[in-house]
Amino acid sequence: MRKYPAVFLYGWSALSLAVVAGCSTDTIAEKRLSCESGEALAVRWHEDSVEITDGQQQWELPRAISGSGARYANGQYELWEHQGEFSWTRPGAVRTLCHPTEAAAQ
Repeated sequence: MRKYPAVFLYGWSALSLAVVAGCSTDTIAEKRLSCESGEALAVRWHEDSVEITDGQQQWELPRAISGSGARYANGQYELWEHQGEFSWTRPGAVRTLCHPTEAAAQ
């Protein structure tokens, strides 16, 4: 049996806890969006993703690379925020602009 120094084991335990703590699914922010297409979206931001619901369906989109703003996409759906304006893209529809409403997401 191989012996490891206690410092190594404690350091490994601390690293493991940090990794688990970093995998939080806590909601960071919530907004309701009113889109020019007539859609109403509830959006919840998490550490590395965004959860979007339209009252019938729900999508979880991971953070994606963007030149500017915050972009979340999964190859079919995309939510992109830039300077307080949002664009929403989904299959079979034209990209639409969305604006935050006063009501918080439920």
